[in-house]
Amino acid sequence: MLLHLDQIDTNFSTNNPYIGGAVYLQIGQSYFPEENWYDIASLILEQWIPLIHSFANNSTDVCKLTFYDGPCYAVIRRNPNSAITVKCVYNQKNMIEETVIDFSLFLNSVIKAGNHFCRLLRLQGGNNEAISASLQALKNNIRTVRETGLY
Repeated sequence: MLLHLDQIDTNFSTNNPYIGGAVYLQIGQSYFPEENWYDIASLILEQWIPLIHSFANNSTDVCKLTFYDGPCYAVIRRNPNSAITVKCVYNQKNMIEETVIDFSLFLNSVIKAGNHFCRLLRLQGGNNEAISASLQALKNNIRTVRETGLY
């Protein structure tokens, strides 16, 4: 399972620190919530990285990763060894996909998406005050994950 963050909005505003973009999960040949799902990419990364970091540090055995533009989320549960079970849920009732994956591969894809987001943001004017706080929070979360030796 991979986290994709393919593009971000170029029209951010000083009044809105949240940046939209195409952000979705790929599980084999399937996509969740769907390929090129448009959502609040900055908020997803800012929320998911600390949650995944806590999960990786054994602070919790379950982690809920929410998409904000729709009733979609993924729940990851710890399995023996380094595997996790991922259940993707749409509209709180319909399970789309459940699969077992290697946690380190998923973690790497999240960190790569975060780094990619930071690069895209810098290229598109990441020095804007309104988005600087979001970008710095994301960089701090990535740094924390790296310092634990998980990436």
